[in-house]
Amino acid sequence: MVAANPGQQKLEKAYISVMPGSGGGPSSTIHFKFNPNDYHITKSSEWRSVPQRGLREGGIPQFTGTRGRTLEMEIFFDATDTDNGSVMSEVEALFACCEPTKDSVQRNQPCPPKVLFGWGSMTSFTSYIESVSAKFTLFRQSGDPVRATCFVRLVEIPDPPGSQNPSSGTLEVHRSHTTVVGDSLAGIAHHEYGDPTLWRVIAEANAIDDPMRVRAGTALLIPIADASSLEP
Repeated sequence: MVAANPGQQKLEKAYISVMPGSGGGPSSTIHFKFNPNDYHITKSSEWRSVPQRGLREGGIPQFTGTRGRTLEMEIFFDATDTDNGSVMSEVEALFACCEPTKDSVQRNQPCPPKVLFGWGSMTSFTSYIESVSAKFTLFRQSGDPVRATCFVRLVEIPDPPGSQNPSSGTLEVHRSHTTVVGDSLAGIAHHEYGDPTLWRVIAEANAIDDPMRVRAGTALLIPIADASSLEP
């Protein structure tokens, strides 16, 4: 028997999480079976240059605004290790993120679900999925696809001016935590904030009604607690 290396780091799996309530219901998470080889983050701004008489090189650029950041990646899905499985459920879950939420349609204000890309301690900016392109490459005799590569583009959703942290009503996330057997919200709050009484911050961010019934394997979004909540 080979002893586990205590210094060996745990392999973290990447994911895309639909934020609680943004789809008209509880949060959901698309877990990656294989981590991406790379991902690309782009940030750009708008500048306008007006030609001016007497300037040979053109006018001085005038700043007109900043575009939201974009994040692009490839996600590989594979179901060859199952007897009758396919990758359509994962692909359809990504496609669904390109549609407006049911609640927003009912309010006649169509808007997309808010999502986060996360990998270990890294959590992306709040985004919506602008586009998904799926390429299927392997099929069962029935025609069900068992391998797919999805090209996904996320676009940043900026926070409204004057927004606050989640304990004051607005979700600002800095990472996620996947629960294991024995986890409790109070224990997670103690680990993240040094105060077990801040479990409500996590519960509210994840739309959890009963903090005593959180199943193992649940991906929780860990918000940044309001500084006033962390004061002794």
